[in-house]
Formats: sequence, C-alpha cells, structure tokens
Amino acid sequence: MKEKLAFEQQNENTIRLWPEGGFYRAFERSAYLFVNHVRQYEVRRKFVKVVGSDVVDIGFPKLVLHRLGHEIEDCRDGCKTIKIDSSIDEQSFQIWRSSVPQGVVRQPTVPVYPELQPPVAKGPVEHDVAERIRQLNMASMTPMQCMVLLAELQNVLIK
Repeated sequence: MKEKLAFEQQNENTIRLWPEGGFYRAFERSAYLFVNHVRQYEVRRKFVKVVGSDVVDIGFPKLVLHRLGHEIEDCRDGCKTIKIDSSIDEQSFQIWRSSVPQGVVRQPTVPVYPELQPPVAKGPVEHDVAERIRQLNMASMTPMQCMVLLAELQNVLIK
C-alpha cells in the first residue's frame, strides 16, 4: 500500500489500476481521475492501518477493463495505466477527497422481483406451503427437483 500511495502523491495525469484478485483498484488521485474522466464508480474511504490514514479508492471487475474506451498500457509491476490529457487541479482533488464519506456508501437496492412480498400465511394451505419452503434444503437439490417442487407448490396454492 505504501508503494501505491507514494506513486499517487506525485501523480498528475495517470490513472494507475492495481490488480487485486478478479478486480482492479485505483487509489487517491487515480480514483479521482477515473471517476471524473473515465466512468463513475462507487468511491469509498477507509482507514488503512499500514499507512495510518484514510485512503480513498474505487474498484471494478477486470472483465470491464476492455470496455472503458481508453488506451490502456501495461506496467512492469502488473498494473495498468491510462493517461489523461489534463492534469489534476489540487484544490478540486482535495475538495472531492474530503467529500467522500467514511466507509462504503451504497445506493438502496431495488428488489429483483418487487412484486414478491414476504409470505403471509393466510390459511392452513398457505401455512403448509410456507413451512415446506422454510424446511427446504435447496443446496442438496438439482435444478430439476427445485422446478418440480415449485410446480407442486403452485398447484397446491391454486387449488
């Protein structure tokens, strides 16, 4: 982390993307340049013990890299770089950095199936179906078995 932040202290116009597992991460000035010139991503700030201070960063899956629409160069240490035409305005960077809240700020998630509500057992049939679902161990079932069970439960509720 110290090496990454040392690069960022003198960074003027280069986004450096560091590989971490299946993701790339950009720190401090690189994160600022990325969200302002390439693509908006969730920015987070967290305290890093190794350096004794807060660090601002972004991360995204490696699979997205080829879709960014910028010229990407390889570094000798395995990271990737993207050159930006303009330099960082220090005051704008500091204002942006201080505006990033501690921790990860997530947008409220929209349910995948908003029409589904938690089951409410209205009568003995619904109660029985809800109980069968609660006791279900899907990890031990094949997809076909799950589909058959779902069809059975639908038939019970329709009758």
